[in-house]
Amino acid sequence: MLDDMSILGEMDPANMIGAAQDTPQQLEHNLDIDLGSLKDKTINHIVFIGMGGSALAGMLFEAWQRTHLKIPVTVIRDYEPPAWVDDKTLVIISSYSGNTEEALAAYATVKEKGPLMVAMAHSGQLADLAAKDKLPFFEIPSAAQPRMAAFYGLRAICQLTDGLGLSEGLVGELQTAGTSLKESTSGWRKNVATEHNYAKQLANYCMGKIIEIHGGPLMAAAAYKWKISINESAKNLAYFAEWPEFNHNEFIGWTSHPIEKPFAVIELASTFERMRIRQRYEISNRLLSGQMPQPAIVECYGRSAIEQLLWAVSLGDHVSTYLGILNGKNPAPVEIVEKLKDELRHNDVG
Repeated sequence: MLDDMSILGEMDPANMIGAAQDTPQQLEHNLDIDLGSLKDKTINHIVFIGMGGSALAGMLFEAWQRTHLKIPVTVIRDYEPPAWVDDKTLVIISSYSGNTEEALAAYATVKEKGPLMVAMAHSGQLADLAAKDKLPFFEIPSAAQPRMAAFYGLRAICQLTDGLGLSEGLVGELQTAGTSLKESTSGWRKNVATEHNYAKQLANYCMGKIIEIHGGPLMAAAAYKWKISINESAKNLAYFAEWPEFNHNEFIGWTSHPIEKPFAVIELASTFERMRIRQRYEISNRLLSGQMPQPAIVECYGRSAIEQLLWAVSLGDHVSTYLGILNGKNPAPVEIVEKLKDELRHNDVG
């Protein structure tokens, strides 16, 4: 089915497969912004506020820079910012549509605390508020869906931290990773037959199953992105688990009956995780043999941590789109989310 170009064209009218293939180009896109109002300011903490696909850039950045950046990065997916936000906190408010109610509520609350603020959106109310309040603003270019704009957002954060002297050379690392990604993901194009196409093979492996994606401290952000993409593009239940935390709770849950469970398990393995994470994978999989489905172990490709992280994200975008087609679903729209937003607008209680 996935090798029939007519079916792919019919089931994917928005060309989400093409959008997945084009995401490396986002890493090269210079987002013009004036950081003058933020220069020479003391910054002790970065807080990134966003929901769903609009939070992904912050999650990827935090996972990548957790052991490198000299100040902490906190990602908030909620209406409320932390109480400790102050005038030495750099707050990034992200909403691709610009109209996400949680992000707008957080904006209003944060503004009263007087921190350093940056907004990130494609358009909408957030863009208007940023203009009105004269905030630095990253205008995110058009993307097929918010979840497909994560690399634009990651580029924006790196421009911001490099520009403020909080990091050095991250934009260059992203561009290098983007160049590598264009080549390493070419085998997942829709015109590459399933027998040679790893993304199509994984989609077939996942078909008809509830999917759980595992990742260590670095790859958990990519695993979370897989969860979002499978939920939204494939219209398929998916969850993620982070190691080593997995071994302290869920690990035990798999030992319960029934033995036959309708799950597919994918483990994102990176050479930039601690060797102990790989050992935990191997020992846990052996101990759970016959109780947890045999995982598909994905060996993430790349010469650096960011290359492997972005490669894993891109693979998930391809797999989820192919899985949506196998499920008989158009991968692009998220109609039930729009219905929810409409109902909330008509039941506004603040």
